[in-house]
Amino acid sequence: MQTIDPRQLPSSFTITQARAADLGEHPRLLDGLLYAGAMVLFSEPGLGKSMLAQSVEEHLAFGRPFGPWVPERAHRCLVLDFEGDMRLASERSLTNTPWGLLPSDHGRPVPADIEYETEWPGDGFFGRLGALEQRLEFAARQGQPYGYIRIDTLRMFLGAKQHGVNAYEWDAACLQRINRLALQYNCVIVLVHHTNKAGEVSGSTGVAGSAVVVAQLKRNPDNDDECLLLSHKVRVDAPFRYAVVMDDRGRWQFTEDITPTQAQLDGLKREIADLLTRRGPRTMADIRDALPDRKPQAIKTALRRLRDDYTVVYRHGMWRFTQDRIDEHPNCIVCGTSMEVYEPGQRLHPTCQPDAEQQATAAKWLGLPGAVPAPAAPVLEEEVPREHLEHEDQDDIDGQVPDEETEHPEVQRWPAIRELQAGIAKSRMKPLPRVLKAERESKPWSLVTEKLDGHFRSRSWEGELPDGTEYVTLLDRNGSYMSACSSVPVAPNKLTHTGPLDVLQRKNRAGIVQILNFEWTRTDVPHPLGRSVENVAPGEPVWITTSHLEFLDQWAAKGIMPVVKVVDSFTGIRNTSLFEPYYKWSKMVRESTSGDARVEAKRAMSRALRSLHPKRARSPFYRPDWHKAILAQAAIRHWIKAYQAVEQGAALLSIGAVDEVAFAVPPGEDPTLWVPPGYRLGAGYGEVKHKELLVEGEKVMSPVTAEQWLARGRRRASHGER
Repeated sequence: MQTIDPRQLPSSFTITQARAADLGEHPRLLDGLLYAGAMVLFSEPGLGKSMLAQSVEEHLAFGRPFGPWVPERAHRCLVLDFEGDMRLASERSLTNTPWGLLPSDHGRPVPADIEYETEWPGDGFFGRLGALEQRLEFAARQGQPYGYIRIDTLRMFLGAKQHGVNAYEWDAACLQRINRLALQYNCVIVLVHHTNKAGEVSGSTGVAGSAVVVAQLKRNPDNDDECLLLSHKVRVDAPFRYAVVMDDRGRWQFTEDITPTQAQLDGLKREIADLLTRRGPRTMADIRDALPDRKPQAIKTALRRLRDDYTVVYRHGMWRFTQDRIDEHPNCIVCGTSMEVYEPGQRLHPTCQPDAEQQATAAKWLGLPGAVPAPAAPVLEEEVPREHLEHEDQDDIDGQVPDEETEHPEVQRWPAIRELQAGIAKSRMKPLPRVLKAERESKPWSLVTEKLDGHFRSRSWEGELPDGTEYVTLLDRNGSYMSACSSVPVAPNKLTHTGPLDVLQRKNRAGIVQILNFEWTRTDVPHPLGRSVENVAPGEPVWITTSHLEFLDQWAAKGIMPVVKVVDSFTGIRNTSLFEPYYKWSKMVRESTSGDARVEAKRAMSRALRSLHPKRARSPFYRPDWHKAILAQAAIRHWIKAYQAVEQGAALLSIGAVDEVAFAVPPGEDPTLWVPPGYRLGAGYGEVKHKELLVEGEKVMSPVTAEQWLARGRRRASHGER
């Protein structure tokens, strides 16, 4: 079999020779992105393609982090920047890599550098191309060849086409010559270009037709901080699509928090894609229930358009992603979470099994002492020697499941903590389930434990008993905490200080926020924030979770109340499906048990949620913000249900922390059967049952008489349904 250099393929051959030849693999710098030859990178003006390109260059030359790629060696880079200057290049570099992170910042030499030219010799395209060839030839002879060249922009390098030459022929001829030059010197030449009014590559089709790779950075219309980096053509490999997001420093970062499909879509189509990504295939009824604010006809139209774009398909009575879309982000074989494929045959996250040899190579050519730490999955435990722990913490060894999980008979039967661990581990957000002990006494974690007690009972509020009332019904809502887990908004990763947030900025954030308390004038229902604001005057600051904030924003959008002002915040990227697997497991257990077995299971489930914020017991978790978010989500659902009943004429007398509520039974109604509008007696999640009332030291089952209600004493809340 004849072996042929893939950079110098013969121009004359037979198909028999081509089939029998060993053509090898096309050379590349970054598998799945940069291939030897000409690459056209285009986008609308001002989107940040030059900033993205500079991140690539600092990765190639200095080994700076960039996506999942690990540099094998340093590559000398050349940038022909016809639109910039030294000041702009310096600003971009310091934005990408703060001062002090490069060896050259400390006077140490670097194995390769990025060379800038803002003026380039040569008249016309052929003169400039000749000067570039001379530069590449000289570098190759010196033994320091260039591996990467960026020309910014393509149109300024090509110049005006010659008189009488067709635009397509001119563009194609120029790109072919640039491509041959790149292959000759085994380098990548990135040609930065712009879009036309239609959003396509500017110029004739000859621009895209003659390059090895044509890629576009495409903005999400609904979110300026999300983009899709996709290939329109890759001659030598499979096409690629990557989701990128802009961080707080203005840098584009590759992310697995959203899929390329999500980054591409906007509006209702994005909402449907988010739903299918989080929860898998859904029926039309499921989609309508999950998007109650959207009209059914609009949902049908959006699904039809997604189907026409080969994004979703209707199969076996359910809407789901097409196999092509699923293949773009398969599950990692190690951690089981969704991942982006950055190289052919990739089967696991780069962080799940880091390559030690590549890390050592990077450390060697960067001139760093010792090995570069391999990237790792989220830390589940804090490595602290037992002898270094304080005496009172000897039983709190980080990362371990409590003894009761392995010793207590009922927990052996219902391993709720392990189910909670497994559900969190499945998240593609790579959550941080345990904050290090050294950080727990500082913000934001101290704010969570000191400013948010997690309970929202209104101690000072009591409804007025209507005249003529004979009976009072006390109801207990089933599975309040577990139901809240189905869609509670939390930040899977660390909370960062995000300061004041307007309505748009906080839309996709979750965590804790400080708002200015608002005035509540109604007397027939308590303040929706309960005892959190009992001693806080209107206009004064108070810390709440984003579970409450989202509800307040929804009401403000409906004109029911004014928009609350967020004056400070610690938040992260919002996620509502982190606890969904645990919710599904708990619901399955509840529906399949009864009697003592159900009581045992419910106790185990409650213990698991309390382990998110452990006090003294050992726990694999320390996320008090998650715990408070679940409590707040349950409380606000409880309050909304009571409020809706009041709006329909019911008389609310008391509302408990999470699941207790008392209403006056209207005259003439059967007190044993009557429930307020919106409530339903039953044993399922969200349904209610009668509850006991402590009257003069004795427990009386609801319904109770009005006299017994007025004579009630301090009662201990039942934990059966918590």
